[in-house]
Amino acid sequence: MKKIIIPVVAVVVIVVVVIAIIPFLFQKSAELITPSQAASVLGGTWSVNKNQTYSFTVDNNGNVTIHFLNGTTKTLCLSSSPLRFCKQIPKSGYVEYLNGTVKGNTEEMLVSDLIYSSSSGADAFFSQVYSDALSYAVNVHNISENEFVAYYSSPSGVISFIVELNGNNVYGISISAPRQIGT
Repeated sequence: MKKIIIPVVAVVVIVVVVIAIIPFLFQKSAELITPSQAASVLGGTWSVNKNQTYSFTVDNNGNVTIHFLNGTTKTLCLSSSPLRFCKQIPKSGYVEYLNGTVKGNTEEMLVSDLIYSSSSGADAFFSQVYSDALSYAVNVHNISENEFVAYYSSPSGVISFIVELNGNNVYGISISAPRQIGT
């Protein structure tokens, strides 16, 4: 009887461990663009700012739970979070900050993936951002009906801002650099 119990217990333990690990293996990382990808496109050296990179979820009570890449977790009410400025609130998302040095200049990149409950929510947010770009950007280029690039003047140079609508997701890349990206 002991010979049967030991292998059965071992199998049960292995199954429990595998079931416990599976969710961690398939979690989406907050890393949307790697430093090497940024360097291959923009040059220079890049690193992820772990203190500002995070994933977030919004619950039905209006609480925003933020999980920073450095391991810190914060819960804020919607009215005191950065999302308070959005007319359409995403249900979750990922925001990544990268710091770079290109040709001796300091550059910053913000990459985001905002996930909405419906494509209509994502479309409404995309339309809001596009309208704001038309009002405030120095220059706006339409890539397609679901993607555009806008350029804004800033004290440090130019902010190049790329936004794409894809189903329930709105992706954004903002690069603050001494020069316009893409020229």
